[in-house]
Amino acid sequence: MTSDGRLFDLEPVVQRHTTTGPGGPVVGVVVEVSRVERVLWYTVPKRFVGRIDVGAQVRVPLGGRRVDGWVVDVDVDVGRPGGRGGDLKEIARFRSLGPPADIVDLCQWVARHWVGRLPQLLASASPQRAVAAVAPVRAERPVAPRSGASSAPWLGAWRERRVTIARLPPAAPFGEVLSAAVESGDVLVVCPSLHLVGAVLADLRRLGVRAVRHPDGWAAAAAGATVVGSRTAVFAPMPRLGAIVVVDEHDVRLQNEGSPTWNAREVAIERGRRCGVPVLLTSATPSLEALAAGELRTPGRTVERTGWATVRVADRRDDDIGRSGLLSETFAEALRSSRRVLCVLNRMGRASMLGCRTCGSMLCCDLCEGWVTLDDAGLDTGTSRLRCHRCEAERPVVCQSCGSTAVRSLRLGVDGAASSIEALARRSVGTVTRQGIMGVGRQVLLTPGHRIRLGVGGCPEVLVGTEALLHRVAEADLVAFLEFDQELLGAQYRSTERALSLLADASRLVGGRSGTVLVQTRLPNHEVVQAALRSDPALTSAPEAKRRALLGFPPAQSLAVVGGAGGPEFMRRLLPILESESGVTVDQRRDGEWLVRSRDRELLVAMLGRVERPAPALRLWLDPIRLPR
Repeated sequence: MTSDGRLFDLEPVVQRHTTTGPGGPVVGVVVEVSRVERVLWYTVPKRFVGRIDVGAQVRVPLGGRRVDGWVVDVDVDVGRPGGRGGDLKEIARFRSLGPPADIVDLCQWVARHWVGRLPQLLASASPQRAVAAVAPVRAERPVAPRSGASSAPWLGAWRERRVTIARLPPAAPFGEVLSAAVESGDVLVVCPSLHLVGAVLADLRRLGVRAVRHPDGWAAAAAGATVVGSRTAVFAPMPRLGAIVVVDEHDVRLQNEGSPTWNAREVAIERGRRCGVPVLLTSATPSLEALAAGELRTPGRTVERTGWATVRVADRRDDDIGRSGLLSETFAEALRSSRRVLCVLNRMGRASMLGCRTCGSMLCCDLCEGWVTLDDAGLDTGTSRLRCHRCEAERPVVCQSCGSTAVRSLRLGVDGAASSIEALARRSVGTVTRQGIMGVGRQVLLTPGHRIRLGVGGCPEVLVGTEALLHRVAEADLVAFLEFDQELLGAQYRSTERALSLLADASRLVGGRSGTVLVQTRLPNHEVVQAALRSDPALTSAPEAKRRALLGFPPAQSLAVVGGAGGPEFMRRLLPILESESGVTVDQRRDGEWLVRSRDRELLVAMLGRVERPAPALRLWLDPIRLPR
């Protein structure tokens, strides 16, 4: 950690000089050792001269052993801090080529922006297998539209804008957008899942585009090609980058859940700015962060309505909360009239929600409309209160709809869901476990990446499972959310966006308007349900933005989660620094866990970067997808 708060003594990363040490050229190396957070200086042996440049992966001696590292500075002046040239050790081995200079610099930006460690990011940007050399950059013309006209005219002049958001409905094909993108030359396409990577590669090859999969095609990408990959593909080497496309930018899988919590969407926008190329973000349900970053374009209401499934709502407000059970009459009717059915039930362990015995309404938070539970501390004295799991606000035990104080717990973990559905449907129903698909008296094994086909190869036509099935099943006629209120009232601050994205995933799975998505809920007027019914995701944006601003969550404010064994020591060192800054606040949620908030992200990052990390394990998350519970 440097005196001015930077993680590494490199700004910019690549600094070229002309002097060399007595043993040969001197280079700066960042090593893959967690407690070493500075650049170390080494000389390059004659046998490696000409092969080692910025980004090269090497092995170097350190503390009596050899460790892996990356070259981040070449032709270093031996007069710089680090000792005299004669005191420097030699690089022991050249391992492989690594990220080029512009990607090393991008990794340094990500490390600062999310207060993370540079070696972790350089590892993500490096090839998985050793690469000794790459072919010269190929000179190829961009692919022209086959019709001779510009593709996706509804995108407008997107190449002239820095960031464009394409609100593409769930079941709409990507071909039109991809055709428009490849007119710019080599395109970097970042997808949230391997299934989408395969689908996009197939579309590009049908267009006649030379495309490679990241990270397998790392060397081919460095020689010049269109690249498609998952989250880490945003660091792919591309000497002729013409445009960047992020598919389903709202998807949580584009964000790293561990520290640093970098998001591929934000990194793509920064890379586009540095390279001067346009960035196209596609999403059926654009995130608030994306809407704040660029200009929204839509293909028109007719296309959007066709791309969303037919949504049916099973309003359960009139059902007896204590006796109605998990399944409604509307669900029973839809189940009997559909062949391939997927039933989604996200279990929440012992957690339960509350409903009013009198009117059947769900009880939720007055501030954020989140899920509430009873505080058991006052049960004996009759002073219990409702506590929100999202913002932790409390209020009296009173129904907002009718004023009744009679409430009942709604258990979400239902072991007999599959057997109840099987009795109702009068046909075989399977459940999915880690081992495979379990049915009555049989088991169908699943391999990694296997796409489940309902009614094929011994698989039942009806499956019950968590939301993970939306990404594993190939196609269905009906997707039923058995208890959707737990998504609408979820404890996480992004629950509204997440709930709408689940409906979008289900719409894609059933093929748009030709399929059906059934929602069982006691909140039929919730903006998420209404947005899906009307095929208009914009209905959720304004209310969600107001909630985030009220509660101080991103993008209204930036926040950092500090926790882990090293959390108390880190906060002890951080608090004196924060005392001089009025724009940063600290909220201790529980013992050993803090939320640090600021409207100025750069200020927050600077404050956190000035603190030396303690030896115990530290949890430091900036703007995470979800908060620890």
